[in-house]
Amino acid sequence: MSNEAANSPIKATTAGMVGQQFYDKNSTPQWNTIAHVLPWLGEAVKELPSETQFRLVDIGCSEGGNSMRMLDHVVKALRENHSGPISIVESDLPSNDYSKILEAMGYRSTPPFTDPLVFGGIVSGSMYDQLLPAHSAHLITTFNAIGFLSHRPVERIKNHIVCAKKRPTLNVENANEEHFGTFLQCAHNDLELFLQARAHELVSGGKLLVQVFGKDDRIKNALTIFEAPNDALIELVEKGEISRDIYERYYHPVTFRTLDQLLAPVTAGTGKFASAFKIERTESYEVQLPFVEQFKKDGNVEQYAHQMTNFFRAFMEAVLKEALEETGRAEELVEAVFKRSEELIVQYPDRYQFHYVSVAMLLTYTGE
Repeated sequence: MSNEAANSPIKATTAGMVGQQFYDKNSTPQWNTIAHVLPWLGEAVKELPSETQFRLVDIGCSEGGNSMRMLDHVVKALRENHSGPISIVESDLPSNDYSKILEAMGYRSTPPFTDPLVFGGIVSGSMYDQLLPAHSAHLITTFNAIGFLSHRPVERIKNHIVCAKKRPTLNVENANEEHFGTFLQCAHNDLELFLQARAHELVSGGKLLVQVFGKDDRIKNALTIFEAPNDALIELVEKGEISRDIYERYYHPVTFRTLDQLLAPVTAGTGKFASAFKIERTESYEVQLPFVEQFKKDGNVEQYAHQMTNFFRAFMEAVLKEALEETGRAEELVEAVFKRSEELIVQYPDRYQFHYVSVAMLLTYTGE
């Protein structure tokens, strides 16, 4: 890869997660997906090229709670054989709430920044752009972020707020088959853009860990989390509170990959980046959800519904609010959607079961 920048700036399809600590307080499920692959990272850092200093990068850090916890684990593993300086870069969209991360860096109040030889910085931008100088990063991670598309592939979809062939809980046609291939192609192109940028940034022998919500025929998929807010929006359309035109133009700009689709760009013989990256480890897995497990124990459906709603609100609100701005009642309608979502889950907890499926791959940059 040359030293020339990978691509020109790309505008994100979301303003990011809900800030002011809301995302951090409601992202334990995301942490569980990260925790599952922490052993991969512990082993990966032992294989990094010998250096006097290292740069670790997390793309899609959000408010930083999960990111700093993960990076602390990596730093501790790195410290087993390295006592020198470590540079950490936290990256997300320009609109992201970085306040907690800045406080941790500036006051050295939170690990890994309590280590006097760990130095922090923030780089804002799209994960589909090159974010760092050429060949300057030793380990790059991203968790869940790559599921958000770089752009809206179509103007509108019907009958659901994500593009899928079927509604998973009701097993009925979603009327989006005509767009499904378009979304998959966009996701594939996005992943190639992402890998191109990371190939510019990584040193030869550097590691890249990519994890994202996905799907697996054995255990359904994470699409089920959108069922309750979709039904709440349909009710508002039927009441005349939101037009069908707005409902169809609003959709959440995400895709759910299988493990094979995640690996496609780096698969030997067919993948565009097969020579640039060596596949080290891969897995498709389902993580346990704290609010689901608690509900199984105590049957407290109100608490279950509240926690589930806060979980999906943390990553849905920004996109939904933007879609409703033209009504002049965005704040009110957003509140109505999430309030009704919670009520629906209380009424029909079996209908709104959620399976958090993740797919992940650990790669080594070959330098080619």
